[in-house]
Amino acid sequence: MIAKIITNCGCIINVYPNPATNTLPLLTQNIGRNQSEKARKEIEISFDLVKAESMKRKQYELKSAYIKCVQYGKFDSRRAITNVLDAVLNTYKYTFLPELNAVLKQYNVLADRGSESSRVYLHQGLLYRILDEQGNNIGVPIKPAPFTINLL
Repeated sequence: MIAKIITNCGCIINVYPNPATNTLPLLTQNIGRNQSEKARKEIEISFDLVKAESMKRKQYELKSAYIKCVQYGKFDSRRAITNVLDAVLNTYKYTFLPELNAVLKQYNVLADRGSESSRVYLHQGLLYRILDEQGNNIGVPIKPAPFTINLL
């Protein structure tokens, strides 16, 4: 007894029975789409639950961080950078340093790895700098170690 099964992609598969039980194996290809979808719908109906298909997916909205731009000399630099980082890192998603800097520059802060020959760059470090209105570095760069940032 050989069963021929046509898959979703149109391929024909020969399925051989288990010799001990003489039964066909359970096909697990696309089990999530085939069996669990049916089971979910039956459970929603039997327990009078909200239908998952009727729920609209919420679009991701870009939220602005309600913080002020950092101005050198007006407040403590570490505290001002910490406020910006707390708001930005918890609000925005980024994967590369230029993406993070694009957001931080709106608040006159820059995350800097240093030049390729610098000690900070060679040890994969990072420094935060305060920028003026023209985008130039002001003051002394600050290491991220003193910042207590809640990323959760």
